[in-house]
Amino acid sequence: MFSGNEWLIIVAMLGLVALVVWLIVRSVRGSGTASVSHARVRGNAADVLSDLQLASSGVSGTLVRRETPESLTAEWTYIPGWAFVVAVLAFPLGLVALITRTSVIGTVIVGQESGGVALMRMGGVFNKATARAINSVIESRS
Repeated sequence: MFSGNEWLIIVAMLGLVALVVWLIVRSVRGSGTASVSHARVRGNAADVLSDLQLASSGVSGTLVRRETPESLTAEWTYIPGWAFVVAVLAFPLGLVALITRTSVIGTVIVGQESGGVALMRMGGVFNKATARAINSVIESRS
């Protein structure tokens, strides 16, 4: 029937198929769960929002925009990992998978809580670089 090497090749191919299926399922679920968190920082709400926009504007691949005067939205678009695996395994037809894009969106709303304290409410999903930018503003104003 099959010799030892043939079984090894079949097992390796099944492993690759399982990896592709796992990556596709993981990508469809999204890169993270949405969450909401709060932070109180010193300063005027408009100044805090300006600092947030400045800190996150340099993040590569992220589109930062002011939706309302008191909110900031960051949208990060990327090629999911499974697209690279499909492109390699199904070359050359698999290269079409590289046009796939996934987006995650996070929003920060800043309101004035009292005279010198602003309340930041963050919701959605942020990529790591945008989260670091937001955390640096929180740390500098705490």
